[in-house]
Amino acid sequence: MNNDVRKGRIGANILPAHESDGLRSERQQGDWIVFGLAHTRLWTLKTYILFIKTMKSRGLIKRILAIGPINNSYADQELEFANEHLGEDVLFQLGALPADEVSRELLQAEVALFASSPETLKRSGSFAALAAHALPIICDIPSNLSDPPARALFKPAELMNKSDILVSPEYEKRKKQLHHWFWRTRNWKVIE
Repeated sequence: MNNDVRKGRIGANILPAHESDGLRSERQQGDWIVFGLAHTRLWTLKTYILFIKTMKSRGLIKRILAIGPINNSYADQELEFANEHLGEDVLFQLGALPADEVSRELLQAEVALFASSPETLKRSGSFAALAAHALPIICDIPSNLSDPPARALFKPAELMNKSDILVSPEYEKRKKQLHHWFWRTRNWKVIE
């Protein structure tokens, strides 16, 4: 490895201490994550607001934890939007945390909300970090997407029709599929 190259702490290299941590972690039901830059978190909330409202009304969302920068106008809009549409004390902006704290949050959350196009999904560092931590991801992408495997993701419509899927063997199965995809194809050891 070139000694002049330094890895910065971006989503793609925020990893759990041990590869299997995400598969063994205890998830907090009702804690959902939005992770990344403030404008992408805001876009995610706006994209899924009707779904989020429904899941909140069913008691499946207790808190949405926003991880990433909060010192800008998009973060202000994110909080204002969430407070207006979901009520206060639903969105908690945790800020741009150190990598070990991000990892701890990703190991504890029940699921992550992620809005993306199929083209950008596999290049997203935030998505890679979620997958590395075996955090189940809710993302509305085409079912035929193979990289990352769409079958490992949860679609909002699917959860609207069968919200108990988050406490079923299917939850564990998809968590493992996404985790396996990351560690087989996207981790730094494989890339290097």
